[in-house]
Amino acid sequence: MSTKWKASGLLVVAILLAGPLLCGAQDIRALATNISQHIAASGRKSVGVVDFTNLDGNPTELGRYLAEEFSDALFGEAKGFEVIDRTHLRAILQEHKLATTGLINPSTAKVLGQFAGVDTLVTGTITPFEEHVHISLKVLDTETAKLLAADTVDIARTKTISDLIGPGVAGTPSLNSGSMPEGGNPGQAHPSVSLPAAVFSNELLFTPRGCKDKGGTVACLFTVTDKADSNLRTLMSSQTFMVDDQGNQYNGTTISFGGYTVAGVGCCASSDLIPDVPANLVVEVANVPRAAQTMNAALAYQAGAYNGKVVIRGIPISRAGGAPLR
Repeated sequence: MSTKWKASGLLVVAILLAGPLLCGAQDIRALATNISQHIAASGRKSVGVVDFTNLDGNPTELGRYLAEEFSDALFGEAKGFEVIDRTHLRAILQEHKLATTGLINPSTAKVLGQFAGVDTLVTGTITPFEEHVHISLKVLDTETAKLLAADTVDIARTKTISDLIGPGVAGTPSLNSGSMPEGGNPGQAHPSVSLPAAVFSNELLFTPRGCKDKGGTVACLFTVTDKADSNLRTLMSSQTFMVDDQGNQYNGTTISFGGYTVAGVGCCASSDLIPDVPANLVVEVANVPRAAQTMNAALAYQAGAYNGKVVIRGIPISRAGGAPLR
């Protein structure tokens, strides 16, 4: 076989092997082209792309990789606005402790916008399927958390993509760390202890993240995700209560949600939820006996025209080191 044909054969093999990755890159570029047009039309001047997360709001290696690829593609398409370097953005997130959960909620978006000097944020969620990965992007105004644009794309699930799906982001503090992040949010229970399933009710998805013994009080963390097609005004009522596995009921809860904290018989803590962007909900109760190992939550809420109560049973309590209370 001639050298010419050998070279041609190698080229064909290289193209065939790179095909799926090239298709993914083309899809990302097409997504960046569409999003950049919306950003330019809105008159925005600076944009930051945060790590993409899974549906629970947790960052993953795949999410970081896709966010990097999208940020580079967006930079190439930018007309009339600048794209902030993601290394700089990540340093600001860590410095101001805005990345402890991997979530971007309305209040976090505003603070990040102020510190990073961006008027627009691009967030993304990734959902793996058998043959492809679904990416859903949202463009947010950092001042008002208003949704400026949204788009989706499916990219082929190659072996490389599959390898990146599993692991979380190494070194990134998250709810799975079993630690207490600054600001009082509880960490998830010890990884060996399973959490109850999320509950869907009236366009909202309530996901338990675990309870934490804080010394005198127990704080339980949930994420609340708007699964509707538009922003949803959501209020968490003080009628929320907790019951431990010893049968003790706690009506005097302290609720933190959407940047508001309500204790005892206060009205409610509220937030304007953005579709598919989880928001933290912390319910804290006092005087829980050390014998208690799990908590049951009755979360009372109002979402738009809906009033409801979600019951989630068997949420494990963890110590500072992550082990369940004994």
